[in-house]
Amino acid sequence: MSAPSESASPEVGTAQLDTATIDTGAIVETIARLVHEVIGEDIDFDLDISADSSFSEDIELESIEFVALGEQLQITYGEKIDLVGWFGELDLDEIIDLTVGELAEFIAACLADEAPAGGHGGA
Repeated sequence: MSAPSESASPEVGTAQLDTATIDTGAIVETIARLVHEVIGEDIDFDLDISADSSFSEDIELESIEFVALGEQLQITYGEKIDLVGWFGELDLDEIIDLTVGELAEFIAACLADEAPAGGHGGA
């Protein structure tokens, strides 16, 4: 069994990413930063977000906040991140149990795939 190699952190933003350098750890960090931005600065608790964090139980992200997170992810990573299409492939339990790591893996797969959205398998 060979695990995907994680090398140098990719540049986030509109820059092109070399598929050999896609690092899901860096994507998890970006998701965590964006979650904090979406939730807002008025939150008084220190939320530690990791790859294992569940959006529903650990982060307790509301649906409207998840929509805002999706918008920020598209701004950050570009149009090839089709969360709506991906969510359409998941069943309700998979959506409820979704973790930051699973979302990061989906984003990494989208960034590695130069084809238009679709066919990105579920979590």
